[in-house]
Parts: sequence; structure tokens; C-alpha cells
Amino acid sequence: HLRVELAERDRAQQEMMKEWEVWKERDSALTALVKENKDYISQLKEALESSRRDVQALSDSLIGRGLEGSGAEAGLVNQLREKEALLAASFRDREELSTSMLQEISRLSSALTDAESIIL
Repeated sequence: HLRVELAERDRAQQEMMKEWEVWKERDSALTALVKENKDYISQLKEALESSRRDVQALSDSLIGRGLEGSGAEAGLVNQLREKEALLAASFRDREELSTSMLQEISRLSSALTDAESIIL
């Protein structure tokens, strides 16, 4: 009777250890994904800032020449502003995704901690 119970406990412990390993792998994968997202967000921020500088420089140039809102220059300004708006929207989307991923990692870390406390 005790041997059977001991064997069952060993099997249960092995299953929990396997599950714990799976949770660790998921946690590592999510951590890597969050890092990728942060890197991507950083790139988007840099692109957005570059776009803002381009728009400002072009705007300053046009204003300096008294051509604000005229012809091809206005088209370029509008294109740069559209690019800036798209980059800003993409940045917001990535921020939301990053926040969501951080919440998921937190949830999985808690589950991993709970599983670890049960194993030990």
C-alpha cells in the first residue's frame, strides 16, 4: 500500500516538474517577445522622432521661403505628416501589445511560482 502511494506521489511529482519546465519555457519565450517588442518600440520612437524632425525642417524651410502650403512642397509636407501619423499609430499599437505581453508574463510568472511552491 505504501509503495503504491509512494509511486503515485513520485509520478505526480514528475508530472509537476514537467509542467513546471513547460511554464519556464513559456516564461522565457514571453520574456524574449517582450524584449523584441521593446526593441521594436524603440525603433519606432526613433523613426517617429526622425519624421518629426524632417517635417519640422521642411516646414521651417518652406516658411522661411514664404511658400507655406503651396505646390509640390505642400504635398511633401502632407506626405511627411501622414508618415508621422502612421508611425504614431504603429507606436501606440506596439505599446498596447507590449503592455498586454507584460500582463501575460506576470500572470504566467505567478502561475509558475504557484506550481513551484506546490512542487517544493
